[in-house]
Amino acid sequence: MKVILKDNIKDLGKKGEIKEVADGYARNFLFPKNLAEVATAQTEEAVKESRIQEKIKIDSEKKKLEELAEKIKEVVLVLETKVTRGKLFGSISKKAIANLAKNKGFDIEEEWIVIDKPIKEVGDKKILLKLPFGIKGEIKLEIKEES
Repeated sequence: MKVILKDNIKDLGKKGEIKEVADGYARNFLFPKNLAEVATAQTEEAVKESRIQEKIKIDSEKKKLEELAEKIKEVVLVLETKVTRGKLFGSISKKAIANLAKNKGFDIEEEWIVIDKPIKEVGDKKILLKLPFGIKGEIKLEIKEES
């Protein structure tokens, strides 16, 4: 029996895949737990269409992220903070960097920002971004003492 999986099922397949399974397995396990539905010509066509739409959406999102990585490379984010004897009062967080970027019009998520060690000094820094789809970017951060 051909079924369309409604959820990821270990050792069988991923959500949206069309699989051939034993009739008893489908009737006694998959259907009662709402993990699959019978694959008809109409449902198979709907699955194919949804895959096409998903691919278009992913390609669009990937293109936006690539453009973001290119645009933010040209911008310098300036952060003014308290300084004591050449050292920052605390350290610069990913959240602070993300907020600075958002204030400049760039929608950067905190989890995309990679900081190896805490930033505790005044000066220019290059911050690595690891965006979804394996896209890498860079933010230039200038840390100054508050006036």
